[in-house]
Amino acid sequence: MFEQFGVPVCEVTYVRASDEFIFVRFRPQERFCFDSIDLAAIEIYDSLYELRHTF
Repeated sequence: MFEQFGVPVCEVTYVRASDEFIFVRFRPQERFCFDSIDLAAIEIYDSLYELRHTF
């Protein structure tokens, strides 16, 4: 779970059976599956950056 200013922004879950990272963004509600932690990290960074710059 990743938060910015106490507001939940996104969540990443690792699924060992399929070796995938499930990325869920809360605003807007989106869900992506990645096979690389690097791709998930980019989405996390983008989500946090986007929320920080909307205020």
